[in-house]
Parts: sequence; C-alpha cells; structure tokens
Amino acid sequence: ARVTSTLALRVERMIKASKKLERAWNRMCVVDLGAEKEPGEVDPACLQRFLFKHDDGSWQDGASPAAAAKAPKLATEKQVAQVKQLQRSGTYWREGWQGLCGEG
Repeated sequence: ARVTSTLALRVERMIKASKKLERAWNRMCVVDLGAEKEPGEVDPACLQRFLFKHDDGSWQDGASPAAAAKAPKLATEKQVAQVKQLQRSGTYWREGWQGLCGEG
C-alpha cells in the first residue's frame, strides 16, 4: 500500500486542477530530479519548495482567475512556520532561502 503525505496530496490536487501547475510540476521534477515524478514519489522538501512557489490558492474550486490575479501573494502563517522550520534545520536551507530573498 502506498502511503501519501498531506503535502503530496495537496500537490496532486493542485496539478490535477490546473494545467499550468501540472506543467510547472513536471518541469521542476525534470530539472531537480531528472524525470517526471508523481507527488507521492518525492521527498517532503521538494514538495514544500513547489508549494512555497506555486500554492497561492488560485487553483482551488471557486477561485476565479480575476480574483486570484488581484489577491495578494502573501504567505500563510503555516507557510511562514514551515520556512522558519526549514531555516532552523540546517545551513543548506537557510542559505538557500537567503539566496531566494537576495540576502547574504
């Protein structure tokens, strides 16, 4: 039996709901992992990177494209906590985040 994490299930729902997100997922897998993969086949850190970059909620049912375009792209409290947890987990993640933010 395949065990799938909450993160993998969220990514799976996202890529099924949006062709654009599906293309982004496949592109990330090929670049970072060497081949297209299912969300349940990749490590949680990879799933988190994808969610941080692409999960603005616009893919969910009921969100119109116009509303999604106008919505501020702010991180949720949960996402902020996840980033902080990753930063505390090691130099690799801390420096990676600083690189994305243009710090350091």
